[in-house]
This record gives sequence, C-alpha cells and structure tokens, in this order.
Amino acid sequence: MQYTQLTLFDYENSQVENNHEKWADGTIVKNICNNKEYTVKNDEGNIIEVFDKDKGYLIMARSDLEYLEEKNMTGVLFG
Repeated sequence: MQYTQLTLFDYENSQVENNHEKWADGTIVKNICNNKEYTVKNDEGNIIEVFDKDKGYLIMARSDLEYLEEKNMTGVLFG
C-alpha cells in the first residue's frame, strides 16, 4: 500500500470563504480575555483595529472580540 501526502492546495475546491460580517467603524466590541470595551476603527477580517481610550489604537484578533452594539454617524446606538 502506498500513501501520498496531500496539502490544502491539492484539493480542487479549496477556497477561502468569509463566514463573518464586517464590523462598521464605531462598533462597540468587548475583549473576552479582559472584559474591556473598545471601539472598532478598521475591520480587516480576522484582524481588527480598535481604539482604546487609555492606549490609543490596538490590533486584536476577531476571535478575542465580542460584538456589543453599533453607532451610526450621529452617535446614536443600534443594537
């Protein structure tokens, strides 16, 4: 019996799919590790740029963040 090692690129239908919605700028999120709330500045998929009042702009993983609510341009909260 002979075995062949395969990679992800050996499959014909291997495609990257986005399974999440982009978060709008101004969306309020909470870090599940430290329970601190942040404001989304830029959503790049799995990497999210957030604003912290104490430290400024930070880069975080989407998996560490939980969606709380969204603000529109007038500052009114949706959620």
